[in-house]
Amino acid sequence: MNLRLLGKNVSVYAVGSIILRLNSFLLIPLYTFSVSLRDYGVLVTLMTTVQVMTILMNVGMGNTFLRFAKRYEDQARMGILLSNSLLIILLGGICVTGATFLALIPFFQTVLHMEDVSSYVELTCLAALSQTLCYHMITYYRAKNQAAKYMLANITTTLLLIVANFILLLVFRLGVKGSLMAHIIAHTAILAYQFVHVVLKDTVALSLGVLRELLIFGFPLIFSMCSQFIMNASSTYFLSFYAGLEAVAMFSLGVKLAQIVDITIGAPFQLACPPFIYANLEEPGIRQTTSQLFTYLIGGLVLMSVAVLIGAKVVMPFLAPPAYGAAYAVIILMIPTSFFRGINYFGETLLNIVHKTYWTGMINGVSGAMCLLLNYYLIPRQGMYGAIIATNVSYMFAGLVTFYRGVREYPLTIQWPRLVVAVGFLFCFMVLVFRLKSFGNLAFLASSCLAASLGLLWMCSAFMPWRMRPSQ
Repeated sequence: MNLRLLGKNVSVYAVGSIILRLNSFLLIPLYTFSVSLRDYGVLVTLMTTVQVMTILMNVGMGNTFLRFAKRYEDQARMGILLSNSLLIILLGGICVTGATFLALIPFFQTVLHMEDVSSYVELTCLAALSQTLCYHMITYYRAKNQAAKYMLANITTTLLLIVANFILLLVFRLGVKGSLMAHIIAHTAILAYQFVHVVLKDTVALSLGVLRELLIFGFPLIFSMCSQFIMNASSTYFLSFYAGLEAVAMFSLGVKLAQIVDITIGAPFQLACPPFIYANLEEPGIRQTTSQLFTYLIGGLVLMSVAVLIGAKVVMPFLAPPAYGAAYAVIILMIPTSFFRGINYFGETLLNIVHKTYWTGMINGVSGAMCLLLNYYLIPRQGMYGAIIATNVSYMFAGLVTFYRGVREYPLTIQWPRLVVAVGFLFCFMVLVFRLKSFGNLAFLASSCLAASLGLLWMCSAFMPWRMRPSQ
């Protein structure tokens, strides 16, 4: 086991993940200052739909490809694995697109508050398919631990997205449709390049045996992805229906900024650690190392959450007009979602080790149903705060139960003292900044930075003399 290589890859993946998501933050001012609040709500709704469709079109092939990559690489059959998984995604994209046009046009007319939605839906489906195929192709570099190439691909994708959006929005004034076109152009260009330089340079062959193996492993993950569909999208759609597109815009901005925690910590962990663990399952001490990685994950999530809560207050005026001011409260209250999503990543990794993906599907399926019901009940009564409660509760359930089941299936010794202190510090800090959110920037920064410094000293004093205790 080369932990130094893992640390290097996590750092590179963190940079790559940040750069990949950076386009969405760089584009926030372009969207909020160049289109109306209502049009931004339309764009947010459609981009949420894109993310939902990518989950469904992927058919679980992302995790499946990573799980089998080491074996196929040892057999010099990586090209066959990649080409067959791409075929499954393409077929999934065709099915999702067909189902959307056959059954969901009335739904989009309702949530977008317009009659003629066919062109919007068509562009949304194309954007989702091109993005799914593009990002799966980039997964090839993760599987081979080529973090630098992964980061380079993300940088290129980000630059193309920014340039395409700038041209289509500011030069051609195409509005919402222009942004969707920009996503199609950027991801298709990267996909074409990767296909020529990766797939066609290796052995490519259709194999019914490989297709069967991939589908058997990945099929249970469809239920997990459906729950992610519900948790990611239901809040947006319910808000649009009950509270209007302006509420969608406000909620989305807060959620997007809160997701910085996931982008900088959770996503790099998900990218780097599973391939490392899968490749070292036969090594002595892998369970202890895996437990340590979980502790590092929680510590990183806490520290980044504190940084986001402090920094978001300062940058909000530069990202959006004053009409979006209430989004800061959304940021504070949505931090737990990113935290529990990270825990969910870890639990899914443990279940993937023992090929118990059906647990992932069942747990996330229940959490998705829970989110749907809570949104249906709470949003008509509480608006954005109902969406916040529903999302947090469902992700908390998914994260904790998946983690519990994963540790039961793949037993680890958990470092509980560190975890309790870290989570306690985060909770206290969230309460503090929520009380301080109406303060001016100077008073807010002075108070929050002092509290953060004291909390970090508390964490360090608790972490240093730590002694391992067995999990129950």
